Amino acid sequence: MIQDIQGMMVERLLEYEKQNKKFPDRVLVFRDGVSEGQFDLVLKHEKPAILESLKKVKCKAKLSIAICGKRHHTRFYPTRVEDADRTSNTKAGTVGDKGVTSVYDFDFYLQAHSGLQGTVRSTHYTVIVRVSFVGVGFLNSHPFQYDEISIAADDIQQGVNDLCYLWARATRSVSLVPPAYWADRACERARMYLHGIYPPLEGSPEKNFDERRIITEANRLWGNGVHENLKSTMFYL
Repeated sequence: MIQDIQGMMVERLLEYEKQNKKFPDRVLVFRDGVSEGQFDLVLKHEKPAILESLKKVKCKAKLSIAICGKRHHTRFYPTRVEDADRTSNTKAGTVGDKGVTSVYDFDFYLQAHSGLQGTVRSTHYTVIVRVSFVGVGFLNSHPFQYDEISIAADDIQQGVNDLCYLWARATRSVSLVPPAYWADRACERARMYLHGIYPPLEGSPEKNFDERRIITEANRLWGNGVHENLKSTMFYL
């Protein structure tokens, strides 16, 4: 699970308020790197922390959490020539939300990108939270009152597909929704900074490591974190 997700959410909400002079009306969190067996952990640990961050800054935004992943074996193939692209894959923007999706969950497959070689792999999105965070004054008697967001499946599918065209390093769409993609890039950059002190991989000869020493060394290398001039930029791309 994500450590200190509440602090990160508060930081982003305050930055949004600084740039737009108001808080967002809706917050859509894209969570990557979570298997289907870990959905409950997200609901038990991360969702309350996110709601607490909204409460802390007095933001009345509606919240949705969507799990996105590409570690699956589902593939889509065009059944007509006119539905295929130049690589014989389905065209960019193809959505699969019937037949292969869950009966009870709100999930769908989206292939937002065009394949360059081989068979493309769509991204599987599962919306696990669709709630509304009620006003702070109401919370005195009802700590967390939830209300379903009346957002249609077509709307969120179209929105995710549109987001896939906002990747900063490409002029075309990408396969994974950019917020999750950017988070991967940021983690990859941080990993490069701290590569020398990472604990050994499972199965390596050196299995014992001092966690306190690693934290101390990480603080020494990382210092005060990202420079103030870079904090609100996408330098990690």
